[in-house]
Amino acid sequence: MITRNFIFSMLLALFIMSGVPRISLAEEVDSLKKLEECSAIEGRIERLVCYDNVAVLMGYFNADQAEREAEVIQSIGFWEVSKQRAPSGENVMYLKNRSLESAYTSYGTKRYPHLVITCKSGKTDVYIDWKKQITDIQKTVILKLPLKYQFDSEPVVSDKWEISTDRKALFSEDPVEFVTKLRQYNKLIVYMSPPNDLATTMVHDLSGINEALKILVKECYN
Repeated sequence: MITRNFIFSMLLALFIMSGVPRISLAEEVDSLKKLEECSAIEGRIERLVCYDNVAVLMGYFNADQAEREAEVIQSIGFWEVSKQRAPSGENVMYLKNRSLESAYTSYGTKRYPHLVITCKSGKTDVYIDWKKQITDIQKTVILKLPLKYQFDSEPVVSDKWEISTDRKALFSEDPVEFVTKLRQYNKLIVYMSPPNDLATTMVHDLSGINEALKILVKECYN
């Protein structure tokens, strides 16, 4: 059986063998203590985040670059909770939910769109990350795209969502109300027919959203 102490010893050996960047002895001792603390963390994602933070302290990652990379905080149900430092210095919170159904392009390429709730400076947005351009930038500019969605077995709702400037996402015009709806149901089904692409049905299991939203509210509004 591989113990946690064994894993810690192997990680420590790898750090030493790979050549730790030049830091002070006090900083090295502090980093090694933090590395040992990371090994005691039960949650897999939280433990990996801890290791990444130690790697930044030890100089393996550029701190400025690391600040701009999304840091996964926790996975709850079908939601991934992450935080990212924007170039402006503000923290942006993300709740991401991957569609259970894959989408295909007209060329047969498969991908999984995400439903995303984001919060920055106390402002909430909801959008669908389509994972490719929804419309051709070179052609006639389309500002909104019709779509339909359905919560559980409720009636289907027809709506229009705004297309992002990079043409890869659709934003709800009333995100707060939409999040309120998300909290009341177990499943969201979205029907989309992008121009020059195949019609797609996205299915999102909303399990865990209330717990995930507690983290977003704490980080973004408190």
